[in-house]
Amino acid sequence: MHTLPSRVAAGCLILAGFATAQIVPVDRKPAQDETVQLSPFEVSAGAVQGYATTSATSASRLAVPITEIPTNVIVLNETLIEDVLAVGVEDTLSLIGGVSALAETTSAETNQFSSRGYTSASAQRDGFTDLLFGNKGGFNYAFVERIEYVKGPAGILYGQHTPGGMLNLVSKRPLSRPRTKVGVMAGSYGFYRGDLDTSGHLGAKKKFGYRLAASYMLTHGPLNHPGELFKDKGFLAINPMVRYRTDQGIELWAWTGFIRDRSPRLRRITKTFQSNGDGIAHPHPEIMDNGMAHNVVTNYSQVNTDNYELGATKRFDLGPLRLDVRLLGRTIQQFDSGSLVTTSGSDVYVDKAGAIIGTDGRTFDFSRVLGNLGGFYRPGLQTTGTSNTTESSTYATDFGFAFKLGPTQHKLLVFATYNRLEQVATPGINGRVYTVTTAAALEALGAERVGTVGRVWLYPLNRIALAGITPERVVANATGSTLQNTTKVEGDQTAYGFQERLSFWQNRAFLVAGARFTDNETSNQVNTAAATVTTDRSWSDGYGALYKAYAGETGDVALFYNANETFIPVYTLDQRLATFGQKFPNRIVSIREYGVKVDLLKSRLVATASVYDMDENNVLLSQVDEDGTVTGVVNRSYSVPKGKRTTHGWEVDLSYHVMPGLNTVLSYGDRTARQADGTIPYGQPDQTFSALARYEVQRGPLRNASLLWSYTWWGESILSTRTNWRMLPGAIHNAVLGYRWKSYRFGFRIENVLDHLALRPSVNETAVGVTNHRNFRLSVGRTW
Repeated sequence: MHTLPSRVAAGCLILAGFATAQIVPVDRKPAQDETVQLSPFEVSAGAVQGYATTSATSASRLAVPITEIPTNVIVLNETLIEDVLAVGVEDTLSLIGGVSALAETTSAETNQFSSRGYTSASAQRDGFTDLLFGNKGGFNYAFVERIEYVKGPAGILYGQHTPGGMLNLVSKRPLSRPRTKVGVMAGSYGFYRGDLDTSGHLGAKKKFGYRLAASYMLTHGPLNHPGELFKDKGFLAINPMVRYRTDQGIELWAWTGFIRDRSPRLRRITKTFQSNGDGIAHPHPEIMDNGMAHNVVTNYSQVNTDNYELGATKRFDLGPLRLDVRLLGRTIQQFDSGSLVTTSGSDVYVDKAGAIIGTDGRTFDFSRVLGNLGGFYRPGLQTTGTSNTTESSTYATDFGFAFKLGPTQHKLLVFATYNRLEQVATPGINGRVYTVTTAAALEALGAERVGTVGRVWLYPLNRIALAGITPERVVANATGSTLQNTTKVEGDQTAYGFQERLSFWQNRAFLVAGARFTDNETSNQVNTAAATVTTDRSWSDGYGALYKAYAGETGDVALFYNANETFIPVYTLDQRLATFGQKFPNRIVSIREYGVKVDLLKSRLVATASVYDMDENNVLLSQVDEDGTVTGVVNRSYSVPKGKRTTHGWEVDLSYHVMPGLNTVLSYGDRTARQADGTIPYGQPDQTFSALARYEVQRGPLRNASLLWSYTWWGESILSTRTNWRMLPGAIHNAVLGYRWKSYRFGFRIENVLDHLALRPSVNETAVGVTNHRNFRLSVGRTW
């Protein structure tokens, strides 16, 4: 952790120049129209050239040009999201260098992605805690103007977060000019979707602005699994927002978001085996083709979210000092359920003659099932999954100061946040997991019986007799149940800090430093037992530097260095006699990153490339007290905070508007990661590559016709420590045919153009993700 020296350095940046310079007024440009002038906490919604975007808020909470931020920040704008006809997370995040959104670590869609050796399924919205992006669904582009991704630790602003990076969803806001978009989509897998996005103003001075985005989607999912209870229930997203600007320069807004997501989430998965002990995960071709390797019989997962936000901003011109203030309050209520009826016990593989091959794919060779698999079953049934009820509140204030001190210009952000979280997790049904294991009870439900064994078939599809069985029937016929722990978590987090950004040499050199203090208090209650209260107080700090090696009429080329960190709270207590009962130190993840940023040809070419080293310290390692001198008990296991996890790599992201009508995006990431025990993080590819090109005909009879082609490739990964089998690289090609006619826009997306199935990075050898077969999506929209 960067401790006192870097905090002192940051303070010195604020005071720099006072000894030798006199305060002079900050430069200002008169606004063309004060009623549509953007707050410094907002960024313009539009792209500069094609897919290039030159400013972001995620790395500073203030709108800052990317070539003036010593942090690796990648932006995916509205134009790109629309052109790829994005619906799922992987449609966009896979275009970022080093990010893999094709990871499939469970049998259901999770919104999970990996970056720089870590996985995540969460995101901020406008720089603050939010629940619109989670691992049980609920994400919809109806809420998103653009996507910003800050690579690596960013603890100054965000405190504790996934060390691989911070995903920030930028909300839709009222536009400067009235605009309405409507669109409909239809495609494979029973897919239908309708979208509305309208924005306007009321009154001659445009003081009152509004925006309403809404989306409704129906789909059967890529499997059309007969056990999806909610396949016809759909996914509704509504996002109303209003804004009012007073004559005194105060901007007030109310933002709301509502999600009702019962869309099918089961993904295509396959079983894998090794061949002759080669340690490689080989997919069974028949199961891979139909994707039906699930142990799920019935899925009734859902997400309901209500999100409310009030906020205000105000600018104060105080002579030589400009102050921008933002106040924000946000409350979220969410119910999410991963409830399922699944089979229990081990997979039992049967050959085409009906003879049992084995009960664990790790114990026999691939040749035993290749061309000879009659199916597989499990000998039990159970209700499982967890339902969470969550209430979250966030209150925040930001003070943005802008001033000059002699030859230096300063932008100082001082901030404070308070978060309150209450979550109750209830496993199974009413806190119990109900099981059906006897042959007679399974037979009564409709399962096959052979002797004293009930067979709940999972493959092939025509033998899945119990698909769609209701949880109530399982409970009514249960032969046993197990009480599960219902947990209640209450958390309070208070944080405050600052980030100073100093520029000099005619805005060609920038120094950034800051620090954040986070105070966590968490209460955990299991069933009716007394709650356990834990506390943690942590400092996060960092600094960076950027120098524009070239700054001219055609743009900028900047070199940057970033040293930042985040932390992972540790609440485990020490069992060693010398330090007994003390809380172990938090795990600190720090980064050292060197890179170059390019914004050239009047923003036609925008790129970032960097090399980074990340270290995670204080990882707990398990040891054994062989003689009892450490813990007082012979052969007792204990932990020591001496482990270290490392990640090293490099990445490139490039957006190039080659010529009128032709836009391209290229990205690449290469990383080497080792966990504290020396193993490789599982379910994450070691390399990623993505290329996208779109050309729109500029003249002639095909004018306004377009073709977009994207190629995404991922490198090797490994499965979990159950096998540590290698997963070979994979790739997918997608295309979008488009045409614009007057105010109408037509699109036809072809996913997996070559219809080549590939394995997705996964964790368990019995549930390895598979890309979808070639499928289609037709879109028609109008804008006015």
